[in-house]
Amino acid sequence: MARRAEDQLPNPAVVLVNPDEEVTPEAFRAWLDQLQSGEPVALEVTAAETLAEARAAGEV
Repeated sequence: MARRAEDQLPNPAVVLVNPDEEVTPEAFRAWLDQLQSGEPVALEVTAAETLAEARAAGEV
């Protein structure tokens, strides 16, 4: 789901999770370690797809 910047909480950090996966503190730390190690992260979501879904849902 897409949200406008002004609708976000004061904290600028945004975390996207797969609702089909269990997210544990250990898994999140491992993900952050991988992200900070400089290895590329393959994202399966594009901004264009997210915007198209938000428009189709009438959110934008």
